[in-house]
This record gives sequence, C-alpha cells and structure tokens, in this order.
Amino acid sequence: MPRDRIKTTREDATGFEEKPKGARKESILKSLDQGAVASFAKRKPVTKAADEQSVTLLDQPKSEGDHADSDAAVGLTDTQSLDVQPAADEAGGSGPQDGALADGLAELVVPPRTRSAGTLHLTLRLRVLHRHVPAMNMLAGQGIKPDTVLRKAYGRLPPFRFEPHYVPRVAEPSGPVAWNHRMTVTVLKTTLQAIEGQVRDGASAPRSHLLLGQIERAWFSSLDDTIKELSK
Repeated sequence: MPRDRIKTTREDATGFEEKPKGARKESILKSLDQGAVASFAKRKPVTKAADEQSVTLLDQPKSEGDHADSDAAVGLTDTQSLDVQPAADEAGGSGPQDGALADGLAELVVPPRTRSAGTLHLTLRLRVLHRHVPAMNMLAGQGIKPDTVLRKAYGRLPPFRFEPHYVPRVAEPSGPVAWNHRMTVTVLKTTLQAIEGQVRDGASAPRSHLLLGQIERAWFSSLDDTIKELSK
C-alpha cells in the first residue's frame, strides 16, 4: 500500500521538486540584417574618398596672397599686444621701483671700488708706551680722555711715505692695548717685498711689524709733544 507523501508548508530547498529544464529560451537579439551589411560596405569607399580629399585640401600650399594676409594678421596681433601692454601696466599700477622691494625697503647699492694692482691697504695700530701712562691718566683726571690725546697727536704727524728698507721697532714696553690708535696706510707691493727680503723669514712675518718701525719714532715724538702741550 503506497504511503502518503509528507506535506510541507515551506518551499522545497532540496531541488527534488524542480521540474526538468526545458529548451533554451529564444534570444531577444535580432539576427544580423544582411541588407544593412551590404549597404555599409557600399558607403565605406565613399567615406574614404571624402577623407582623402579633405587631407589634400589641408596640405595644399598657400599662395603668395594667402601668406601676405597671414603676415598682415600676425602683424596686427603683435601691434595690438604692444598697444595693450602699457595700458595694462597703467591700469595695474607701477611695479617696484629700481632697488625697491615688495615690503617698501630698498636694496643697499654699494659702488665697486677701483683698486690698484700694485698697492696694498693695511691697518696699523700705533701703541702708547708705558712711560706715557701716568701723564695720560693725569689728563684723564682733568677731563681730557685718552682718545682725545691720541687723535690730536695723530693729527700732528707729517705726511708719511714708506721706504723700501727695514727699520726695527722701538724697543720700549707698551702701555694699555685699549689705547692703541688705528690707522690705515697704503704701501706699494714692491716696497713691502723689498722689506720682506731684508728680514729673516720676512715673507711670513706680520706686515705691521715690518712697517711700524718707520713711523713709530715720529708717532712717539708727536705724542710726547701733545701730552706736554695739554698738561700746561
């Protein structure tokens, strides 16, 4: 006696209840129309001929009249650009002036110096001797500063020119270094080289020591006279 099939309230998920698949459904795409293919094949040579004709027209050289018109057009464009540029500058305002920056400050302009190849500019320090210290301290107590004494003594020196021979410096002890008076001198290279050749290891010696001997005696004499004059 056959058994009753079990009734289910849910859809069958096992796949046993599926019906066998039928034939494949008809495609929704239509078959290719042979007439349209033939029509496209006829149009292709015509399109190719039209493209070749357009290329030929573009490659044709221009006549002299065409070049003249083109040059005139370019010249007009350049003229217009030149005419418009000043107007644009006037409308936009003038830019930074020569040497001026965006923040309103100016660049420092230092003219170049012309230097002779045969001369040297050197800085020498004229010292004060130890024997000058008491008198200069006394003058300082009277309100005359050492700088005043030194400038006055230097102003009394006659014009000086270095000679090409070595003169030793004065062998007396020096006073305070802070009282040294600086001066800038000009000397010929040939003169300095001649002095260097008269001293052992003169080429490596300080240049100030090679030159100060020629001016120290006149400097000390002027300093002595200045101190005496101010001490009266």
